[in-house]
Amino acid sequence: MHANAVDKLEYALKHGNYKTRQLAAEALEHVGRPSSVPILLHAMNDKIQNVSIAALNALESLGCNDELVISITRKRFNWVKEIREKKEKQSGQREKTITSIVGSARVKRILKWLRND
Repeated sequence: MHANAVDKLEYALKHGNYKTRQLAAEALEHVGRPSSVPILLHAMNDKIQNVSIAALNALESLGCNDELVISITRKRFNWVKEIREKKEKQSGQREKTITSIVGSARVKRILKWLRND
C-alpha cells in the first residue's frame, strides 16, 4: 500500500470521530507498518472500547517484537476482558432482580422484545 494512504489512516485514527477511528485501526491491522505502532499504542487507550480493541488487534497483527509493546498490549487485552466480564455479570444480576420483581415469564417476553427476536 502506498505510504501516503497509511499516513492518512494514521491521521484518521488520531483525529477522526469514533467510527472513523475504529475503521482506521481496523485498516491498519491489514496495511499498517512498524511506524504505525506509536499511534496504535495511543489509540488502544481510546475512551471508545471498539476503537481500543481495533487498535489492539492491529498491534497484534503487526507482530511487533518489542517486549514493552507486547506487555502493554497483553495488559490492555486483560483489562478489556475484565470490563466485558463485569458488564456481563452486572447484566445477569439486573435480569435476576427484574425477574424477582415482575416474574420470569414477563421478563422473558421483555428481553425477547428488547433483543428483537
